[in-house]
Amino acid sequence: MDMSAGYYEGARLDLNLNGRIGHLMPGDKLNLAGVQSPGSDYEAYAADLKREIARALGVAYESLTGDYKGATYYSLGYGSAEIYNITKRRRANMLSPWCAWVYELWLEEAIWSGLVPFPGGHDGFVANRAAAARSVWIGDPKPLADILKSAKAFEVLDKLGVVPAAHISEAFGYDIEDVYSARQQEQDLRKQYSLPEPVHGNAGGQGAALSPEDQDDADDEGRDDND
Repeated sequence: MDMSAGYYEGARLDLNLNGRIGHLMPGDKLNLAGVQSPGSDYEAYAADLKREIARALGVAYESLTGDYKGATYYSLGYGSAEIYNITKRRRANMLSPWCAWVYELWLEEAIWSGLVPFPGGHDGFVANRAAAARSVWIGDPKPLADILKSAKAFEVLDKLGVVPAAHISEAFGYDIEDVYSARQQEQDLRKQYSLPEPVHGNAGGQGAALSPEDQDDADDEGRDDND
């Protein structure tokens, strides 16, 4: 045993890329253990390999394999939220720059051909290229484990004034300008058809629901005005 320990003290055993195995001591044998299929440990072994593959690809294990055994509603939500951080980094460093480059080339050609009017024409665009071609690529929103809880959390943050409306819209995959434009169109359409404006209860702002105490005060003020 002492002779064997001294022999392998400086020997190198490397089973990584291209595998490097040192010379064995005369009389020793190298046994590579494997997982037998079918076997009691094969399923756990295969699942572990698939988790490594899913992590390297930046996707959830359940999405890669379709295996939802043992998963819960919240574990799926938190797992998707973690993977979404990888998606955001890839989107910001890979997809968004490419889309911005294509958009800039299209916009320059459209201005040069007269399809898109621009102050100063093509020369004006070239002089203000960075500002004129600035774009934001939102992409799909982060998967939400519980959309009701997320909506309530955003409502509280909005009332505290710590989160702008643009961030809330982006969390659901919408651009704030598109949201306001759509709401304006809906408002004009309701006026056209003489429909009442919706009341957004507990959402703050105009039309918000009043508490019982505030409602009593409003009623008292109304009676005083009538008197």
